[in-house]
Amino acid sequence: MWHKLFLTSFVILVQEGICLTGGKKCPESEDVHPCYCYYLSGHAYLTCKNFTDSEVLRRIFTKSQSYEFTVVVIEDSILEYLPHEIIDSVRMRELQLKKTTLQQAFDQTPLALDSLHALIIDDITIER
Repeated sequence: MWHKLFLTSFVILVQEGICLTGGKKCPESEDVHPCYCYYLSGHAYLTCKNFTDSEVLRRIFTKSQSYEFTVVVIEDSILEYLPHEIIDSVRMRELQLKKTTLQQAFDQTPLALDSLHALIIDDITIER
């Protein structure tokens, strides 16, 4: 009898979880454009390329607060700074910075740096 109760409770919890998130694993494409998000094998990936405006990046990450990404990649960009919201507002496991030039690392010190499992830096120039 308790097996049926447990199974029923589990199914209800799973259904509620899907309803709460709408079943969406990635933000709407218009919310992250020109970045793109894809979901593969249980993991959400967000890739942002060819950025020149830090504020556009800030807007994208502010709109993505309710999502969790396995990997966020910022590449082939020239930015004044990385908005601290990238780290402080969005849950992510790994941040990859590739082939990017920054005038300074962040606009202000992120408070949640220790929440990252990995920070991968490849071919980055910080001009200050």
